[in-house]
Parts: sequence; C-alpha cells; structure tokens
Amino acid sequence: MSYKGNIGFLFQHLYFKGINFLADSKDLGNKKLFNDNNNKLFTISILPQIPKPQFCNVYFQLQTTYPGLLTGTGYTHETGKEGELKLGFNFDYTSGLPIISGSTVKGLLKSCFDNQDLLEIACLAANISKVDWSELKSKCFENDQVGSYLSDIFLDAVPISISSFNAAIPIVRNNLLTYDGVNLNNKYLMGLDNLAPHKHALKDPIPLSFLKVMPEVVFEFRFRLSNNVLSAPNKENLYREALKLIGAGAKTNVGYGQLVDFGNNSDKTLHGKHIFENSSAQIQNHPKREFSQFPKKRQNFENQYQENRIIYQQQPTTNQIISKKEQTDWPSVNSINIGDTIIGYIHEVKSGNARVQLFIKGQKELLNLQGFKGNVSDKIELIVKEKSGSIKNNSVQISKIITS
Repeated sequence: MSYKGNIGFLFQHLYFKGINFLADSKDLGNKKLFNDNNNKLFTISILPQIPKPQFCNVYFQLQTTYPGLLTGTGYTHETGKEGELKLGFNFDYTSGLPIISGSTVKGLLKSCFDNQDLLEIACLAANISKVDWSELKSKCFENDQVGSYLSDIFLDAVPISISSFNAAIPIVRNNLLTYDGVNLNNKYLMGLDNLAPHKHALKDPIPLSFLKVMPEVVFEFRFRLSNNVLSAPNKENLYREALKLIGAGAKTNVGYGQLVDFGNNSDKTLHGKHIFENSSAQIQNHPKREFSQFPKKRQNFENQYQENRIIYQQQPTTNQIISKKEQTDWPSVNSINIGDTIIGYIHEVKSGNARVQLFIKGQKELLNLQGFKGNVSDKIELIVKEKSGSIKNNSVQISKIITS
C-alpha cells in the first residue's frame, strides 16, 4: 500500500523516531525500524498535487531517466547506524514532495549562460537566432538590474506524475531490504540506490544506501517569464533545451539528474500553457542560424565532442600495456608467501610511480610501485607485503609490493 503521509516529514523526522542512539551500530531493533521506514519510502505511488501560483504564466514537463534524480544530498541525514539511508534529500515543506527548488533551477540556467558552447547548442535546439546574451542574462538572472516586474521568476519544479516505470518490489527479508521480482502494476516515486566505496579493489567494500527519485517521474518546471529581450515563448523553449542539456541535481556527471521530454511538448494544449499579460505576445519565426554565423570555436567544440565520443566508445588506450607471456619456470601465486622476494618487470614510469608486472603465474593484475627511480624495461627484485583473495575460489592475488 502506498504511503499517504508527508514524505518529507517521514524522512526528516519520523525516520529516526524510536531509534536507540546509544545502541551498537548493528543493533537489530534499529535495523528493523529503518527497514520499516524504508519500505514506506519505496512504495509511494500517489502524488499530492501542488497548485500553480496565479502569477505562473509558463510551465512545461520533463521526466527523469535512469538512474534517477538526486537533490539535497548535502543535508545531514546519518547517525552511523546500519540500515539507514545515508544522504539527505530536498523535500517541499508543505506537500512533502521531492522538489528541485526555484533557486536551483535559476542557478542551473544561469550557468548555461556562462558557457558559450552550451548556450549555442541550446539555441540551435530551440530554433532561436542571435540576441544580446549579456543583456538577456542581466535582465533574466540579475534582478537588481531591472524592476522585479520585468525580471523572470523561477519557481520550484515539482513532480506531477509517474510516467510508466516497471518497478522491482522492495521486500524486507531477514531484516534486510531486497528487491523481489518485477511489479508491472505499481509505479513508485522514490527508490533505493547504493554507492560502494572501498580502499582496495578486491576487498572490503562499504555499501552506502541512499534515496533517489526513480526514473520516468515527470517534473513540471514553472516560471513567470517576461517579454524583455526575448519573448516568453522563446525563453520557454530555450530554458527547456538548456535543462535537457545540463540536467539537474547532484551527481549529473555520473548520469543522475538527466531530463528528457515528456510526451509531445510542442502540443501546448496537453503539455504547456501560456497566459501572457500582453495578449499580442507570439512566438517569433526566427530564421535558423547558419553555421557561418557561429564563431570559429563552435566548430572546434563539435570536433572535440566527436573525438571524445569516439574515444569513449572505443575505451581509453593509454593503459593498454601488453604483459609478457607467462613462463613455465615462474612460481605460482599460491606458492608465494608474504615477505618472499620476487621478480618484477617495469612497464611504465610516470612521476616516480611505476606499473609493474610480476613474474608470477596466476598474477593477473599489474601493480603500482611508488617512489621508483629506474627505467622502463628494468627487471627488479621486490618483496611481497600483502595478498588478497581465496585459495578455495582460486582468486589469490598479490596486492602490495615494495622494493627489496
């Protein structure tokens, strides 16, 4: 059953009600309380509606994509107990819904005006010809330059519906939250995600669970836009395309907060409405900008983008080191003990750090050797300081070495 209370109040206050803060971090009673509250957060499918302010004259919808949206992660929400969600979240105080605050929307769009390349791409997508961007930036984002009546007002972006997400059902089993099967009939607003930082690549991960807005949740971006420098309809198109380019919220560099069109945004009767104070305000038919109108760096940016895209698809080649073929007289990794002396081959040296291949059968990974003063192709004696993995699982590797 969907939780029908205030989500923000649940997450910020009720979440810690009844928790024994003096108990051990692994206390089962605390885990059960956290899991009960997590279950409520992960089964929300009914969204209360936040009405538009009367002065809102432009709005449009964009929806989240995989992996979802994070906002307000800088807020404190952690006691150090197991089972809790570690990161904070930004909720509307009255409705309890997760929101992208108006100040965040304004800051995101202003940052686009500070990046000429992003701004030009957004203008291409919005079919807007050249205007005085410095004047537009001043009048749209710097309210002290013009009267408040002429300034654009950026309102909170709020979730209005869940498009169509086939959600996995969160189940508490043995005091642990897991996902069981696929639920085709329920759509959830919030979900679980995890980070797993660890000091060593092969052992001791530390899973950190946190709350996120699920993919395919539709957010409505609301504004009061004036017709200064650029008409309000053209500003709407520009702001929409800019938000689709840069995303919103935290961790956008790893995929969170990416936004796409919901339905057909060009159909204003379904997905948007304009109530302009000046009834004669119309979308101007600006001619498309030719590439010759752009500064030279525009083409350079496109070339760089294509190059980076190809590199990403083909994977980086800078670390493609060809290891030497294993020899029959090399000792096996299982026979090596900590403190033993072994032979290594230097494949790469950068700023005193070397990449070393160990002449050990079964050793798959190259290791880093700090403070190395030799040359590439040197064969050196090394001392084994650490091993990891399991003999039973045939996963033993030497993980740390020093020079002898």
